[in-house]
Amino acid sequence: MQIWIAMISFLLLKYLSDSSSSVWTVGSLMAVIPILLFMKKDLWLWLNKPKPMAESMFFSDGQMGLFL
Repeated sequence: MQIWIAMISFLLLKYLSDSSSSVWTVGSLMAVIPILLFMKKDLWLWLNKPKPMAESMFFSDGQMGLFL
């Protein structure tokens, strides 16, 4: 059962990468889509016209700034 779910999710990601106007790999989509869903962004709009994410979204001026 798990192999079918993995194959269907791979096919959906491959479809998204082929139908977008920008160049996306399946691996990069696997990393970006959870962030977009959490932030409630429009997936089709972002896939066709991606905006670079600011570093301030990922790292605050707090403790994690020490490791940069």
